[in-house]
Amino acid sequence: MYTVITSKNADKDFDRLNKPDQEKTITKLKFIAANPFSSHPNATKIQGEKNTFRLRVGNIRVLYDLDTKSQTLTVWRVKPRSSTYRP
Repeated sequence: MYTVITSKNADKDFDRLNKPDQEKTITKLKFIAANPFSSHPNATKIQGEKNTFRLRVGNIRVLYDLDTKSQTLTVWRVKPRSSTYRP
């Protein structure tokens, strides 16, 4: 089981979500942390990045990194799809 760590930006983003979206996001992250390398239909590796993934939870996108050495899942953004990929 991987440990889930959130960045300050992810904490702020998460606080802006409504309660049902927060609950769904937590459930999905726990599921991925239990076995990050099994098949997850809503988790996709981001092209051009080594261990960065995105998780789709409805209209919410969670961007996270996996560190196999320390067995951590670091969440760095939790945003609506429309604003996630903007620079």
